[in-house]
Amino acid sequence: MNKHFIACIGAALAISLVNTQGADKKVDVSKLPTASDAKNVTYAGEIKPIFEKSCIKCHGPEKQKG
Repeated sequence: MNKHFIACIGAALAISLVNTQGADKKVDVSKLPTASDAKNVTYAGEIKPIFEKSCIKCHGPEKQKG
């Protein structure tokens, strides 16, 4: 899997977490990874496997960690 793609997913998650903590906080965009040039990215092919490997065990139907 493309390392840039994974970095972009991580950056998107980090930004969404920062944005939910308050509008008054600023995001230092200089620390974000560069955008990926990956083509034909699909949820089923690239994103879902990441969630299944890294997230579902703590944030799935069996366990709803915050």
